[in-house]
Amino acid sequence: MKKILFIWPGPLYNLQEYKYNKLSDSFCGHILSFSNIQEIIAKKKIGGFDLHCKKISLKKKNLASAKYIVFCIIFALRKKFIERQKIDLVITYDPLKTGLIGVIVSRLLGAKFAPEINGTYSSRYNFMDKSKNKAQFYARLYTLLMKFVLSFSHGIKYQYPGQISFFEKRLKNRVTTYFPNLVNLDKFINISEEKEILIVGFPFWRKGIDVAIKAFKLIAHDIPDWKLKILGWYPDITLLNEYIGDCTQIYHHKPVFYKDMPEHIGKSGIVCCSSRSEGVPRYLMEAMMAEKPRIGTNVDGIPVLIKDGFDGLLFENENHVQLSEKMLLLAKNPDLRKRFGIAAKERVINEFSSEQYFKKLISFYNLLLT
Repeated sequence: MKKILFIWPGPLYNLQEYKYNKLSDSFCGHILSFSNIQEIIAKKKIGGFDLHCKKISLKKKNLASAKYIVFCIIFALRKKFIERQKIDLVITYDPLKTGLIGVIVSRLLGAKFAPEINGTYSSRYNFMDKSKNKAQFYARLYTLLMKFVLSFSHGIKYQYPGQISFFEKRLKNRVTTYFPNLVNLDKFINISEEKEILIVGFPFWRKGIDVAIKAFKLIAHDIPDWKLKILGWYPDITLLNEYIGDCTQIYHHKPVFYKDMPEHIGKSGIVCCSSRSEGVPRYLMEAMMAEKPRIGTNVDGIPVLIKDGFDGLLFENENHVQLSEKMLLLAKNPDLRKRFGIAAKERVINEFSSEQYFKKLISFYNLLLT
């Protein structure tokens, strides 16, 4: 079997055992990460993959990152020069920090290198929650960093068309593919339909929470029995409360553990994603499985999951008036909500199932390795 080394960012909270057990039918290898959870640190093997999870304190982030980089380099040196173990392919979660580690480690090991691209790191909207100067700096820095890392790659796996348009001219002789990441959909079902529009996420500006609030306020009086539910982690609730104001039909729900998400999505009436910048949002896919009608911004990877007028509705980025019209249309049309929900579930089963994911991923790895 060909050996793959996965370099995953920390802190690691979810092992994705199903993924590695499934990949063990075709490959073996190692997983490198760090965590502060003892149960994960103690785990040594997942299927055909050895887990090397270093215990690192998260109190000082820069120090934690430095320790992780050293940990990965020492691992590569030990495998290459002491154990004489051949590793064929290095996969990293992103083309940023883990991507830089992947460049170093793959060259030490003499292995092929293929970073995944899971976010829209070069979008200016991605940094809206920082100051203007910082936003411009990080957008430029991340783009340069990605170009540097991708220049050393043999293959690239991304999530939606156009995600790496900034690098397209340099893609010659590289194996590339795009499809959404694996999402465990087993527990997502249509439980009921409460008259709530659910929006999930943080940070405030990038996720377009202000856009959703302004849109809902325009139509709240037309649908007095509906509410807008904002689910997410907000360490400082001041800005959110300022935008909600005195509208009693909008409320914030504190963050929940992932195991509780099937209930929140399964009971919602409409699921909304008003992000200014987004990869391929997991909760939109989970809503598809739960037969929920969805509204999303026509930007980045969101149109991959929503076919406008077929299984959901799309609106122009930052256009809260257009979003309000879509909200009102769905809230007042139960038949349309049902039709969109049924179409969404059929699509997610046919196009985004775990079977489809593994078929595409294994094919990508095999093509790289041959």
